[in-house]
Amino acid sequence: MASQVRALIEEEVRRGTHDLRASYLSNKYHLSSPLVQRILSELAAEGALETHYVVLCSGPNQRFDPDREFKDLRDIPHYPITCTRCGDEYTPSEENVLVSFVPTESYLNGVSHEQ
Repeated sequence: MASQVRALIEEEVRRGTHDLRASYLSNKYHLSSPLVQRILSELAAEGALETHYVVLCSGPNQRFDPDREFKDLRDIPHYPITCTRCGDEYTPSEENVLVSFVPTESYLNGVSHEQ
């Protein structure tokens, strides 16, 4: 099953999807979200994907718009910040962070040459 998930991820990248999330892939292909997350994490550990953390605004208006993106979880502030989109003040929390994976240049080149 893991090799099938890897093939689906590769096909998504080949089609131009460059913001990969376990929830999106598991819903689209009716797969177990933990399995997809594990494969995405494995590909990141292998250097094929980069992990990105998107902080969603959780200010008083509760719009949950993507506010900022970080490459390292440790860089996410644990103090009040002002949303760059709506101006609300909020403190980022674990519940408001989406994990996404972006293909590296070498992975993109490898996938495009396999066609």
